[in-house]
Amino acid sequence: MSTQNTHKLGILVADDEDNLREIISFNLQQEGYDVYPAKDGEEAWKIFTTKKPHLHLALLDVSMPKINGFDLCEKIKSVDDKFPVFFLTVRNDREDRVFGLKIGADDYLSKPFDLEELLLRVKKILQRFYLTDKITINGRSIHFETHIVRLPDGKEKILSTKEADLLRYLLMNKNKIISRQEILEAVWGEKAEEASYRTIDNIIVEYRKLFEDNSKQPKHFLSVRGVGYMFKE
Repeated sequence: MSTQNTHKLGILVADDEDNLREIISFNLQQEGYDVYPAKDGEEAWKIFTTKKPHLHLALLDVSMPKINGFDLCEKIKSVDDKFPVFFLTVRNDREDRVFGLKIGADDYLSKPFDLEELLLRVKKILQRFYLTDKITINGRSIHFETHIVRLPDGKEKILSTKEADLLRYLLMNKNKIISRQEILEAVWGEKAEEASYRTIDNIIVEYRKLFEDNSKQPKHFLSVRGVGYMFKE
């Protein structure tokens, strides 16, 4: 499998704790991201509205002055409901976490947190949303922007949105066993009831037909009995 990055990703970092905001911003910059820091919700909203074409993720503290993280998330989602939002908070209350997810948060990390874990979660969110480059699997290419799979004989197949989303998720977690339940929650989210384990199984069958030399003896899209699936590079 091969990928090629085509542009830098921009991250809005909004937190009223100066030291923490600076530490997070510095480390994200070291990872190669463009960072847009904000000391409160009002400044963050101004940055979002003026710099949106350059932004790819909002990393928001919940308890910010002027506009709190929850309200800011709702404002962001009202403009672009697909824009990823990641909450940081000192709160560890289940109701807060559930509320954050209900209004569209894509991840949630309680303070104090491990910086390495934060960076890993940021990377995974960005890969989930912006893995749009050409990727090659066993001689077959997939363009995530168009969902087009090009086969060795030159024929093309267009994946549905969920087929592309699930493939993206498996690639993000390559060489890792993923349960069907985790797949449902990650790919279908709040609409998980619209799918089933059988839905996932059927999509995997299609992947094998597209990407494997022998769909009956897969080398990349592997079943793990009683658990789920793994994409093996």
